[in-house]
Parts: sequence; structure tokens; C-alpha cells
Amino acid sequence: HQSHHSIHSQASYQSQASYQSQQSQASYNSYNPQLTSPQMNSNNNANANIDTQFHRSVSNNSSNHCSNDAAAAAADVIFRQMQEAESSGNLDVEKVLQAMRRFPAHALLQEKGCALVWAQTNNPEICHALGNLGAVPLLIKAMRDHPRMALLQRAGCEGLRNLCVSSLNRQLLLQGGGVSLLVKMMQCHMNHPEIQKSGCEVLASIADGGMECKIAVAECGGILSVMKAVELYPDNDVVLRAAYQALRKLGYNPGAKSK
Repeated sequence: HQSHHSIHSQASYQSQASYQSQQSQASYNSYNPQLTSPQMNSNNNANANIDTQFHRSVSNNSSNHCSNDAAAAAADVIFRQMQEAESSGNLDVEKVLQAMRRFPAHALLQEKGCALVWAQTNNPEICHALGNLGAVPLLIKAMRDHPRMALLQRAGCEGLRNLCVSSLNRQLLLQGGGVSLLVKMMQCHMNHPEIQKSGCEVLASIADGGMECKIAVAECGGILSVMKAVELYPDNDVVLRAAYQALRKLGYNPGAKSK
């Protein structure tokens, strides 16, 4: 079975050009797979110690309030720079990952980051390089921190699906609790057929890693989630194809007759 399919995203991300690759086809503003790009760093002095500032709850202390405001302003600046880099075709995915790491609570930045990472997962070499840069745990964290954002969830899921072409990335996903997160995502977004399809496909991609991966998916409720997708969308051919492929790769044949 082929574990890497063409990705058709029509409603999630609009663009002026379609990026074609061996394993993914996503619609975004034109971007450059060569990973060369403009500066993504803001000159704003608020960047110092931003990781702790961004997670700190706003208190009555005025200095803390100012720090949080400065952190939010810095995140907005970098988010706009990410948009500009995407539009100009000068995207540096390493800078995108740095921005996601620095501003985990900025929902739109995380959503854009997941989309841009997905768009870069066009071949195994790039997927392996992204794994070394920490893409897998960052996508997992974004999905965990922003569970209700459907576009973010789908982009993160598709990115993880493609990244799992690498055995290293599969292990990172398993170690980071990615399977249970994917199952929860499918449960949370039952009214989104595209997310159900993406969930089935990423579970199938994980199952390609061998028996350890198949067991991990089954133990986290992955088979039940795939079967639920079939129940929810019995007339959706796209969801059904993804679901049945996942079930076959997980060693479950719903059409088999018991002896």
C-alpha cells in the first residue's frame, strides 16, 4: 500500500499558486522549498526572556503587565513577517520553528506555523531535516495547546503524517504522546470530515513503522477512532478510503469473516 497520498486542501488555505510535490499538494501563497529567507527576528527589545513572559499569567503587578503586552506585540510583529515571507516566496522554515517555539500561546502564529511546516514536508530528506530541527514536538504542542482551532489541527495533522516518513520522526511522535493527541483530535472534531480523513491518514503513516507503532496506535484507541470516522461518514469516499487504508495497515480487516 502507498502511505503517502496527494494532499488536497481547498478550503483551509487560499493561495495564488499550488505547490506540487511527490507527497503533498497544499494550497498556500507561493513559497520557496529551498528554505532561504528574509530576517524573521524583530528588533523589538521585548524578545528577551519571551518564553517565560508569554506563559506568565497577567498579575496586578504593572511591570508584569507591560512585559506581557510587549511579548504579545513582538509575537504580532513576527506573525506579520511570517505572512510576508510566505507571500514573497522567501520562507525560512527554521525561523518559523523558532517563532513557534518562542510564542506558543499566539494562536494565529501557531496556526500559520503549522501550515508552513506542512507545506515544506514535500520529500523524505526535508522531513528528516525538519525532525532534527524539532518540528515534531512543536506541531504536537501547537495541536495540544489550541485544540479547538480546526485549521491548525488539520495542518498539524497533515504535517505529522508527512514527517512520519522518517523513523526518527515516528519515534519522536510516539515519545511525545502524539498518538493519544491525534485520537483526541478526531474525537473533538467529529463534524470536520477533512480532519477525520487526516487523522486516519496520519495513524496509517504511524502504523508503517512496524509492530511497535501498530500496538501504540491500538492501545491509544486509534482503531476505534478510525472505525468511528467510518460510522460518521459512510457516504464520504475520501474519508472511507483513508479509514480503510488505516485499518489494513493496523492489521484490522473489517471485511474479513471470522472462522
